Amino acid sequence: MRAANIIKGFDSSKHAGVIAFFNKEYLKENIIDRKMSPIIKNSSFFREKSDYDDFFIASKKDAENQLKNAKIFLSVVEDYLKTENHNLLANPQISRH
Repeated sequence: MRAANIIKGFDSSKHAGVIAFFNKEYLKENIIDRKMSPIIKNSSFFREKSDYDDFFIASKKDAENQLKNAKIFLSVVEDYLKTENHNLLANPQISRH
């Protein structure tokens, strides 16, 4: 997600900032499939719970689902980055910001 955001000249030290920018620039604009939205929401939920809830324990099923969804999300973003890199290499005079 951060790698995609950097293509548009954005970075943030906060998870919420990274996610908000990605949602606005990529999902809302249909650059990345909106079906990724639940994956992002769920991964953010589990990250917050595991970081801040002292008694939170993810189930094995939850962990397996998170891993499966992370692989899906990574594949989608990697495909976008490969396409974007190809476009930048083919047209280096085009600014992406």
